[in-house]
Amino acid sequence: QQQQQQQQQEQQQEQQQQQQEQPAAAAAAQRRISRSEGGEGQQAASADSSSHCCLKRLKPIVKRVKDAARILPFIPAKAHEYTWAELKEIEHRRRKVLPRVTNGFWEVLAHWDGTCLRFLATDVLLWSCLVVYTAIRIVIRVSDKVPGFVDTLATGNITVVGGFLSFFLVLYVNKSHARYFELYGLSMSCKGRIFDVAALSIVYLPKPTAMRLVRYMNAAHISGYVGLNKTYPARTFFTQMNTDLGLLTEKEMARMNEMDLDQG
Repeated sequence: QQQQQQQQQEQQQEQQQQQQEQPAAAAAAQRRISRSEGGEGQQAASADSSSHCCLKRLKPIVKRVKDAARILPFIPAKAHEYTWAELKEIEHRRRKVLPRVTNGFWEVLAHWDGTCLRFLATDVLLWSCLVVYTAIRIVIRVSDKVPGFVDTLATGNITVVGGFLSFFLVLYVNKSHARYFELYGLSMSCKGRIFDVAALSIVYLPKPTAMRLVRYMNAAHISGYVGLNKTYPARTFFTQMNTDLGLLTEKEMARMNEMDLDQG
């Protein structure tokens, strides 16, 4: 019995010690967790601050690269999405240029807007060629000697490349003009057919049906210009035209937005 009592006392003492050690162990574990969380938080904060500093340093570099991309002729610049006010200004300029087709050749070139003078004045490749040519002429004038690389240019493959370039340039310009006038004729033909259908439908169909048909035809005509390029986006051009003319209802406009007109 004495041995059993001693064993029970020892067990009670062990239980008491364990109960006393559990809060201390829990507190130590909590301290370790808080320290680890604090360390992770400090690491995350330091990582965020370092990434923020890197982004701040990269922003001016990216801006300089974008500015250089707008100047260099062999790097295409990102297409600009025009607003409704900018589209109206472009249309106003086009209408001012249109009556000049009856003017003479030199009178047309006297204008800065609507001609190629603006693009030639800011073309880097053109001015580079002129600078190289002027430098060669000055060297020949001063030293009375033709630089050695000029003779190699005359006998090299550059003449063949220049001939092909001139041929393809003329072909490209003629094809571009032919395609432009063809598309303009198709656009005006579409406009004429809409007038014909509107005149016939208002006579032979009930007025609500005829008005709905005319609305749909005009909406289809306007949507045909969206998606060809970034000049006429659906968000500004088509939406604003629909708001001004009342071509489609809200439900019909929601269906058009689901189709994503900018993708063609």
